[in-house]
Formats: sequence, structure tokens, C-alpha cells
Amino acid sequence: MEVEKLRNLYSNLSKDISFKEFNKILNEPNIFKILKISNYEIRHSNFLAWLLDPKESHGFEEEILKEFINQVLLMKNTSKREETVKKLNFHNVEIKREWKNIDLLVVFDKLVICIENKIFSGEHSNQLIRYKEIVEEDFKEKKKLFIFLTPDGRLSAEEDQVYIPISYQLVIDILENIDLKKRKNINTSVKKYIIDYINTLKRDVMGNDELAELSREIYIKHKELFDFIGEIGPQELSEVRLEVGSLLREVLESKGYILGSTSNTYIRFTTDKIEKLVYINKEKNEGGNWVNNESFLFEFQLELNKNLIRFRSVVSPCDPKYNRSRLNEIIEEIPGSGTSKGKIWSIHHGAPYEFNFESVNEKTKEQVIDELTSIIDSSEETIGLYEKHFTQNEKELLRMSSI
Repeated sequence: MEVEKLRNLYSNLSKDISFKEFNKILNEPNIFKILKISNYEIRHSNFLAWLLDPKESHGFEEEILKEFINQVLLMKNTSKREETVKKLNFHNVEIKREWKNIDLLVVFDKLVICIENKIFSGEHSNQLIRYKEIVEEDFKEKKKLFIFLTPDGRLSAEEDQVYIPISYQLVIDILENIDLKKRKNINTSVKKYIIDYINTLKRDVMGNDELAELSREIYIKHKELFDFIGEIGPQELSEVRLEVGSLLREVLESKGYILGSTSNTYIRFTTDKIEKLVYINKEKNEGGNWVNNESFLFEFQLELNKNLIRFRSVVSPCDPKYNRSRLNEIIEEIPGSGTSKGKIWSIHHGAPYEFNFESVNEKTKEQVIDELTSIIDSSEETIGLYEKHFTQNEKELLRMSSI
């Protein structure tokens, strides 16, 4: 590329309002980023314990814990939800961390709540079964509530009939509904911590904050510049991305998934049942860069700089005549939906999975495939929920697609 053209492309980027906003958000001080603890599962459990404990220094007393329990019981469809919450003695509640290796234990006089927190790791060593047995043995006289807390609210592979699947979107919703601006009695530092935590959850756990939306918009508008930079980047890193992407596509196809519009960074796919019900755009929309013009796809994003592979469900820009807002509404009915609706893209479910790109060259092809298969397997519960819900709404989706 000629130097003068490169200068012009860079000049256009630096003048872009979206790029300026991106830098502004990116450079806002965030205590979790400063301390480099946003990607540590144990730190999230510590902060949750602080938020849920009525005796702690945040000043909300039992408000957050009460609303958390209320929402969990609502998802469990407990008929006596309000009566159950009213009977709880919040003055004597005890919040335990890492008690017999259990992430979080909330102990009331007559109720105990066991919370297993999984953000960047999966279930292993029959953890949930062992924790259930421990709680049942040590709290025989109390009622029990078991919670499986994950980014996408997926069911437990070990104890799907016992543990209630809860998404981190529930935590975000509870904290956002507090309306910190009106809380004059809450310490300014506490407000800042909570705002930082909400942003951290959206950005690093859910992958659906404003930065993700802006990133897409900026890339689409300045694709030529970013593609050029990518081409001259470290050759080894580029080759690793290509290799992992190729193997990920291979595994997806071997499991019967249908590949959609894809790139080196975003591996997109769907299922046979969903593909038949998804509208294909007839025209190229502003901001849209899916070559096959699908209105909905699942995707795995390869984040080499974070050693993550991020799973998402995504609604793309659509033709003006297609009822995109109704498609979003239908998806929002799926359990665990944590919606990030931007002007261009909508993300409903997401989960980050640890994947060490730096060590790929040290492993055999079979080892890498096993790791990728495990990541796909962890996402299949959510994918199954989409298939089921899309099928239940088959007539409406087909009618919407017949424009």
C-alpha cells in the first residue's frame, strides 16, 4: 500500500467520532482493570460476596441479597416466592467464601444457598455433585437452594435437575436497577466500584458492552486499514489464528453444524433447524459485513490478545421490511438472555472460554481439537435452547421471513 494512501486511511480513522468515543471509554479508569483482576474467577466471587453481605460496608444492607434471591426464585417459578423472602431473617445471614471449596454459601436460619461460580472454567471432578452432598449433610434441617452462575446461564452438565442456571446478566440487571444517581446515602467510592464492576461484567464476562458495538462499527468503516495492519502483523500469530480457525470450522462441521459468513477472527455457524427459520437479507445493509446476509448466527470470536475464545449469539442488521425487533423479542424469551441491543448488532447470549493461543504450536493437532471440542460442547446447551425456542415459534418466524 502506498504511504500517502496509508496516511489518508489513518487520518480518516483518527477523525472518526466512533473511534474517539472508543478511546474515551477504553481509557476511563476502572479499578478492576487497574488491579488486573477482571479475568480471575475467584475475584468475582469475592466481590459478589461483598455485595450480597448485608453487614458489609456498601450501605445497601440486605437490598441486593434480597433482590438476588427474589429473582432466583422467580426463575425457579416458586409459587410462594414473596412469602419465602419475607420469612428470611437477613439480620442473622452469614456469607461464606470457599467453605469446603464451595464458591459462595449463603446461610440463613432455615435456608442455605449454595452458589457455584463458573466464568472462565468448566465443571470438573464432579464438583457440583460433591458440593450438593456436603450441603445436604451439613445442613440437614435447612431448606436448600443450589445455583449455577455462568455468563450465559447454561445448565449444569452434572446436576441440571438440582442447580438453577443463572446468567451474570441477572447480576448486571440488579446492579443497574439500583439507580445509583438517586442514592445520596451511598458512598461515592462504592458507587464507582459498582459502576466499574458492571462495565467489567459487560466487557470481560458477557462481551456485550458498548466497546464491542463500537469495535464492529469502526472495523466496518475502516476495514481496509485494519486488514492491512493485520496482514503485516506477527507472522506466527497470524498463522496460529488461521490454524485454530480452520480446526474450529472442522470440528463444527464434524458435529453437524452449518458454517455461515465467517472470517479469520469470527467463526460463525448455525444449525439445520435454525437455518430454515432465519431470514436471509435481500440487500447489503449499512454496517453489515456478513457475506451471506444472514439475519442470525452463532459465532466464536478468537481473541488472541486475551487468550479467549468467546461464544455469542448475534442478530445482524436486517432489511427495513423485516421485523428485526420481533426477532429480538423472541430470542429474549430464551432463559438467560442478556440483551445488548445496539443500532446495528444485537447480542443475546455469550460466554468466554480460556484458550491458550500461545501454546498451540507446542500441542498436537488432536490436543487442539480436543480443547476446541470441549468449548463447543460447553455451548451446546445454549444452542439447544435456541433450536427448541425457534421451533416453538416456527410459524411466526416463517411468516416473518416471507416478506
